[in-house]
Amino acid sequence: MTFLARSFRFRLALSFFTLMAVSTAFFLYLFFSLQAVGIALDAGGGRVIAAGAIEELLHVSFLFVVALVLTASYAVSTVIATVRVSLSEILKGIAAFGRGDLRHRVCLASADEFGRIAKHLNAATREVERSRAETERLRREYAAMLVHELRSPLTNVRWAAESLGDGVKGEAKETAATIGASVSALLETVNDFLDASKIEAGKFEVVLKPADLAALVRERVREFAPSAKGKGLALRLGSLPKALVLPMDEKRIGQVVNNFLSNAVKFTERGSVSLSVGRVRNGKAVRVSVTDTGPGIPEEARGKLFRKFSQLEAGTAQGRKGTGLGLSVVAGIMEAHRGGYGVDSEEGKGSAFWFELPVKV
Repeated sequence: MTFLARSFRFRLALSFFTLMAVSTAFFLYLFFSLQAVGIALDAGGGRVIAAGAIEELLHVSFLFVVALVLTASYAVSTVIATVRVSLSEILKGIAAFGRGDLRHRVCLASADEFGRIAKHLNAATREVERSRAETERLRREYAAMLVHELRSPLTNVRWAAESLGDGVKGEAKETAATIGASVSALLETVNDFLDASKIEAGKFEVVLKPADLAALVRERVREFAPSAKGKGLALRLGSLPKALVLPMDEKRIGQVVNNFLSNAVKFTERGSVSLSVGRVRNGKAVRVSVTDTGPGIPEEARGKLFRKFSQLEAGTAQGRKGTGLGLSVVAGIMEAHRGGYGVDSEEGKGSAFWFELPVKV
């Protein structure tokens, strides 16, 4: 389509020169034919010859008219096709702009009115794209600054609640524990916001060094055992080697395991939560999988789970809402490790969230 628009002038010029060539050839033929008829008549007894020449002239005239019509039709069709293509490209650009697709560009290189419209539309799209990027940058910087400033006072409040709980008994101790738990949850959310902002800005980093994945997994399972027991869930850990040393950021991988276990316990009402570790990809990677017997996740929702601020629908989440940041942070952590991540799920039967770490970086 773009080629048709760009070759419009060439084809129009070609049509014009073809029309001129056909016309010139016809008039030259007409001139010489009439001269031949005149010579035949002057010679006397040339009526038969003249009649033949006139008949041939009529045939040629008919052919000329046909050629003229075809040439004119080609020129008109060229104009119509070019206008149609140009309008189609411009309308596509307007539609893309209307739905917020600022990467679309109108591909018209002609210097006519359509080309100028396309040029101005592309310029407006680029300006809106630039303004949106600048606004998004300022938003991220402000959010990161705000979240960073919240961490210190929240940490102090949590420390104060823990200190207060150590010195009192009874209802006051329970109140202090409630305050500490609430502040810890809020601090975790703040940390998720900060991590998400770093990931989005491309400033998220991990420190890779040899660490024992098996020991980390055992520790996390012990930490979540009381929560699972409180809901009547069986928390199972598959067979593990005594040690499984891999290059990883131990703190960040612990964060991933925490997220998977926390979600599994939160969304599972009955049954069990299982954690397994095994080698995959011909031994080149280790997969950690957390499997639950929860409600499962609809297929159309699985592709959005690891996006920022993405949550399950109310029916699936059963009223348990979060910030929608945890799994997006998981994605950032695993990408920084050059590892894989994903979810396998079946509605009504449960889900298995997993991540993979390369044995060698």
